[in-house]
Amino acid sequence: MIADPTFILEVLLAALLATTIVYCVILNRRLNKLRNAQDEMRELGKELEKSLQSARHGVDDLVAASAGAGTELDERIATARSLVDELALMTRSGENLAERLEAAVDRHRDAGSRKSPAAKSRPQAGTDGRAGDDDNDSADGNSVAERELVEALRRSARK
Repeated sequence: MIADPTFILEVLLAALLATTIVYCVILNRRLNKLRNAQDEMRELGKELEKSLQSARHGVDDLVAASAGAGTELDERIATARSLVDELALMTRSGENLAERLEAAVDRHRDAGSRKSPAAKSRPQAGTDGRAGDDDNDSADGNSVAERELVEALRRSARK
């Protein structure tokens, strides 16, 4: 029994139609996945744009903060420099004063050492005719206050 050619053609056509339907189902699933992925990409793009805007705002805020900090830092540096200059001037003035005081003490000491031994042993008369104050004069002719001042100046110069 030989089959009718139309029957064979119809079976072949049904098989091709079934294959096409299976292929269309598979293609439909893949297209749905692609559409879903496309929607996800859109959402991801929106989130990325929001993140970029947030980053831009953050950078702008950072630039503004750094400009303010830079200005404040410049002011502090200027103040510090003026204080350093002032301190250097005060130090030089103090050193000059110490040198002058030390020279005056040395001159006083030299003048005292040139006195005769008899003059050193006699008490010196003050303007009121009384003898000199023993608490203020030491054996080398310097008062206690002068010695302490000179010693304090020497200590500060060493520091």
